[in-house]
Amino acid sequence: KREFQALAMAPSELVAEIAPDHKPGEVVVAHGPFGDIEVKPHPEERAGTVRYALRPSPEFQIEVPPGKEAGDALRFKRDDGQVICVRVPDGLKPGDTFEVTPPVMMVLV
Repeated sequence: KREFQALAMAPSELVAEIAPDHKPGEVVVAHGPFGDIEVKPHPEERAGTVRYALRPSPEFQIEVPPGKEAGDALRFKRDDGQVICVRVPDGLKPGDTFEVTPPVMMVLV
């Protein structure tokens, strides 16, 4: 029986600082969950903190229905028939919208 080890993590982000004297095309060091990594910022990014999301795109945008408030559970059925349950995030009220990202685990392959 062979065993394999995989580096895995929940969705997260890389954070980097772009120096005021940074030139387009130069790499910067971003700090991530498994250490530092060099990234090349987009040419239009300016000096300051930049964040790179390591997560899938949102699957849904949901409007908080009347009578629901932060912490309440919302259930709905996807096109494939699977029932999804999400909680209304803190600070939201009926009419507000929020994005729902699929539950995933990021795996290094």
